[in-house]
Amino acid sequence: MTTNIRRFTTAIAAPAALLFALAACGGAERPTVDEITESLKSGGAGELTGLSGREDVLSDEAYTCVAEVIHDSDLENETLVSLVEGDEDAEVSDEETDKVSGLQSTLMEECADVIAEGAAGQ
Repeated sequence: MTTNIRRFTTAIAAPAALLFALAACGGAERPTVDEITESLKSGGAGELTGLSGREDVLSDEAYTCVAEVIHDSDLENETLVSLVEGDEDAEVSDEETDKVSGLQSTLMEECADVIAEGAAGQ
């Protein structure tokens, strides 16, 4: 009887472990705009980008604009999670690095006015 129970639990555990592994490999959940904004202001993303604690020159609207552009980009969810967590040791593909470089022009197009208004109002 013990052998049958052992086989039964193994038969259940193997597919469960596989599903768990596939869920983990299936990708991280995309951070929200609010999560990215908060991380830019005072978290890991802010530390990596140098934007943390810059409320003296960046308004809440500027932080939100930057976060929206980052969120709406075609960066992979895993890349965004690493950014929000401030994981400077995360491995990022060359393709993702190119996407980040491409964000600079989008940020300037989308957020330049908001950033300038915030800086002028401070």
